[in-house]
Amino acid sequence: MRKVTGRPHEEVLQWAESYSCASRRLDSNITATKVALLFDHDLRMYWNLCALSRSKKADQLLAKKAHKLLFTTRVKIERQVAFAIFARLERYPEERKYLAAGKFFGRSLKQGLSLRLPLYSCKPTDSCSGACYAHDGLDASRASVVRGVFNGVLAELYERGNRQERDEIVKLLTPHCDSAIRAAYRELDKLPLGWQRAPRIRFAHVGEAAAYPTFSSAIAKYFKVKTNGDMACTVYTRHKDAVALPPSLFIVNFTLDRDSLGERKKWVPSWARTVFSAFDGVLSSEAAINFIEHHQNGYYAEPSGEGALCPATSPLVEEHFCDSCRCDFCFKVPEKGK
Repeated sequence: MRKVTGRPHEEVLQWAESYSCASRRLDSNITATKVALLFDHDLRMYWNLCALSRSKKADQLLAKKAHKLLFTTRVKIERQVAFAIFARLERYPEERKYLAAGKFFGRSLKQGLSLRLPLYSCKPTDSCSGACYAHDGLDASRASVVRGVFNGVLAELYERGNRQERDEIVKLLTPHCDSAIRAAYRELDKLPLGWQRAPRIRFAHVGEAAAYPTFSSAIAKYFKVKTNGDMACTVYTRHKDAVALPPSLFIVNFTLDRDSLGERKKWVPSWARTVFSAFDGVLSSEAAINFIEHHQNGYYAEPSGEGALCPATSPLVEEHFCDSCRCDFCFKVPEKGK
């Protein structure tokens, strides 16, 4: 668990409570380093806010207040980063190529190859907004936040672009997609003895692929074509536009929790699998699988109630990784919502 460094807890909380991210201007080529430096103070204070929210040694009243501010604070920062990038691109549209520099795809410890998008693409519930792993460890770092926004800007440019502009973005991302395919197959060489599964990618590790359905579908289609249909393109989503993700390309896991058992159930596509975030360990018998969420509390609660439990989130296992548990349930096409 990270420590709050350099700032008193009260100062961090006061900063977040009164935070309003001022507009910034990029006066040189768009690079992740320059953007991170431009928003350095905001990103570092957000990091401290995350650490405070997860701290067991801090005043827990302050930690709870920090927890409630996490999502809105990060989204304010991300939106201003995106605004600065779009403003720069209006003057120098050719600089969109710099958005594809570095690593477009990433990797999560639990599930492997993944795509990172901005958190502002999410439609969170009261339960998941602060408890999301986007606020944990390296996912809350300056580099991760900026990378997510870069990817989101590219996705948005694709969504609203014409045919030529879309083709240019695909050309920029083709080397990244080819590298991701190789990485997905390399993962198979490291599987536990006797365990086999399909190559896979998660859309998205942070953020919502469903917020950019045309862009996400173009990437997924490329993977499907290049791997002869082998690549499992899996989405975890809470988004109302999940219905726009074609089942021919995606395995959709629609996530519900205790705060989304009403209206959001209507957003679940007929071909999707319903999964459940059990934040307090309370399982849902209606879901195909339950995940015990630990990101806020730092531990896996004892499960209670009835319902299938994801083995990688069980408090009984030592390694909370899908491959360690020899499970690929979420990466298989669901049968009648299961």
